[in-house]
Amino acid sequence: MEEESEVVEFTPLCGSDAHDPLCSLLKIDGLRILLDCGWNDSFNTELLEPLREVCPKVDLVLISFPDLEHMGALPYAIKEFGLCKAGEKKVPICLTKAAADLGVLSLYDVYISRATEGEFPYFDLDDIDELRNKFLEVNFEQPVKIGGSDLEVSILRAGRLLGGGMWRIKREPEDILYAVDFNHKRELHLDGAHDSLSFSGLQKPTVMITDGFNISTHPRSHQREREKPRDKFLRKVITKLRSNGNVLLPVDCAGRVLELLIILERYWEQNKFSYPIIWANHVVQSAARHVQAHLEFTSKSMNEAFLRDKTNPFEFKHVKPVGNLEAMNMWRSPKVILCSGADLEYGFSRQLFGQFAPNRSNLILFTDRTMGDNLTSSLCKLITEKVDIRPQKLKFSRWEYAQGEELEQWKLKEMDRDAEEERKLQQIESMKKRRLQQIEATQALRDDMAGGDYELLKIESEPVVVEGNNKLKRQRSIDHGGGLFAIFAAKLGRTAMFSAPEPFRLTRRDEYGEEIDENDYMKANKDSENDKEKGKNQEKEEENGGEENHSEDLLKRGFGDVSLDCSLPRNLRDRLPRKTVYSDVLVRILCEIEYVDMEGRCTWNDTRNIISNLDPRKVVLVRSDEARTEEFRKRLCTDNKRRCLFPKVNEPVNIASDTGVWKIKLCRSLFDKTQNPLYDESLEKMLKIGDSEVTYVEGVIRKTQIGGRNYSVLEPLPLSSEPSGVQPSIEHTLVRQGDLTLSYLQGELIEKKIKAKFANQVLVCCGGKVTIRIGADKKIQLTGTLCTEYFEIRDLIYNRFISV
Repeated sequence: MEEESEVVEFTPLCGSDAHDPLCSLLKIDGLRILLDCGWNDSFNTELLEPLREVCPKVDLVLISFPDLEHMGALPYAIKEFGLCKAGEKKVPICLTKAAADLGVLSLYDVYISRATEGEFPYFDLDDIDELRNKFLEVNFEQPVKIGGSDLEVSILRAGRLLGGGMWRIKREPEDILYAVDFNHKRELHLDGAHDSLSFSGLQKPTVMITDGFNISTHPRSHQREREKPRDKFLRKVITKLRSNGNVLLPVDCAGRVLELLIILERYWEQNKFSYPIIWANHVVQSAARHVQAHLEFTSKSMNEAFLRDKTNPFEFKHVKPVGNLEAMNMWRSPKVILCSGADLEYGFSRQLFGQFAPNRSNLILFTDRTMGDNLTSSLCKLITEKVDIRPQKLKFSRWEYAQGEELEQWKLKEMDRDAEEERKLQQIESMKKRRLQQIEATQALRDDMAGGDYELLKIESEPVVVEGNNKLKRQRSIDHGGGLFAIFAAKLGRTAMFSAPEPFRLTRRDEYGEEIDENDYMKANKDSENDKEKGKNQEKEEENGGEENHSEDLLKRGFGDVSLDCSLPRNLRDRLPRKTVYSDVLVRILCEIEYVDMEGRCTWNDTRNIISNLDPRKVVLVRSDEARTEEFRKRLCTDNKRRCLFPKVNEPVNIASDTGVWKIKLCRSLFDKTQNPLYDESLEKMLKIGDSEVTYVEGVIRKTQIGGRNYSVLEPLPLSSEPSGVQPSIEHTLVRQGDLTLSYLQGELIEKKIKAKFANQVLVCCGGKVTIRIGADKKIQLTGTLCTEYFEIRDLIYNRFISV
């Protein structure tokens, strides 16, 4: 039976279709690793159901990119499924510093955009802040050891988004490369994954996990366009601006929009244009600051320019960051607007789409096909198929606040609620005060007894029954706290005359009899007063079960600003006097609609070349439909040496590499001369090959339990029972670093007393009966007559040389 530590199993939890978000589970070395945890703009909870049983058992989370498709479901999974709450064990979420900051801002923008238009119950700002505290930030190519296992993970540059990467998961002999949505080409602000995927920077992985989103099934997909996407993008924008039309670009919050902003900024600077470029989302100011602070994650050329010119490339001169629609309308037309909401389902982009679409002079330019079934993907499909776009019926939503009599009734209810909460607080304060007096009285009585021979007894009184009435009137138990009815018994048989505490003993006095006021010894400054007031408020909050009393604040601060109201705690948002109002609007699409591929993903042709060059033993394809899977199988699965796997959702597949290498532990006695009868000095001189050390050792493998887990341990061979005590010797397989040469092989043959000499770069053996060549593919070619010498030489090569 295979041990748990040897199991390498991959299970897609989401991504059965080419437009689904990414989320997968990897089991390796007894650990469960969650690879990405994405969601799409539809926020369909059914997509996340496979996560429900998995999340409580996850040991590690690896995030590739700071966008909704790769980390959008993290706040919901933490709140609803218990992700990263595996008992006392801390479960980290690994990603880069830039990905952590920009990913949180993207989630902020998604929530605010949704919450300002209607109810959004999936997560809020508090849930996102809780997620931020669970991040473990790593740098590119920084190896991270996981727990006490031999597992090591590191992130490589993947291009496309600032801070995005590909994860490399190593545990001998497994070397897994998780590379999805990567871009190997260099761009203006990112270097891409070319250096990470080169042979100098990455050894050949045993398993490569990639996605099929960009697999093209079009028969002419291999033909490259004559015009570069960047040039086409600029031509479309400038042509429309010169014809006095506005340009709307639905983009993400702080991802691919950065590349578009730099392209426009540099082109505007070169041509001295004065058309306004507006960058709009709800967190645009914070996004601009964070991007300027993460130059170490940008391209080498951008870092060199920063060191040379001492100017931050993200300090734009022509780009205007805007956080609301009112400020957007202040800028004159024609203008370029890059606003969040790439799918046109919510946010600024949807509202502006309703304004721009009926005007023939405007242009709506898509640069990303987006995930899921949404308005952007539908329009891009119609553009590709060159079908006339009919009027679209769009549903808009907004918050409507109570007014007039309804508002007055709400205020009265809130005032009654405030009064009730205040009464409860006073009651709690009164109980605390009485309890404090009892404690002080008890302490005073104990101080009074300290000098005498009295001790406090615990007496359980019987129920007191009134004559003529069988009902239990009351029952009083006397505990160690004492009180007015405390009973004292003297050790010598005497009884205390006065059992009640004297009032003056409840007050602390100095040696002169003056009462001690603690306030006289307190520093009267604002900080102490503020801390004291803060402590009182915190105590009140704890007494109310963690809910603050903001009812009075709601009435004082006012409401009606949806951007501010969405930042309130959940319990206060539910109390606001508002409701969601929906309206259906038929939008005539008369404007020009275009699509230019600026997604920053690796093309299908380049993906095939990269997989062929890396030459992994297994390739796992996720997020792919039947057509893309068939194209992948036809192009890359013809070679019998490479195995391609196409798992479906919740379908586990074994991705352990078939290398014939087993993971075992070495017993210390192997390196002890007194306990190992086959001890050899070669054990102390291991040969370094790559990241491994190689030598030859003989022993017996036994199953042993270490730390509650089963391991295979290599122990020395037992001493022989033969009288001579001579152990049987096994001929060692030769280990040699580098390619095998004919001269090296000649020496091995001569050592076995087989005649061998060179003739025209061919090794001739046994007088010409057998010839040995090494081909261009570094493989040994053995030819000759079927004689004894031929089979002897063949067996020697087979038994003594192994290609690693």
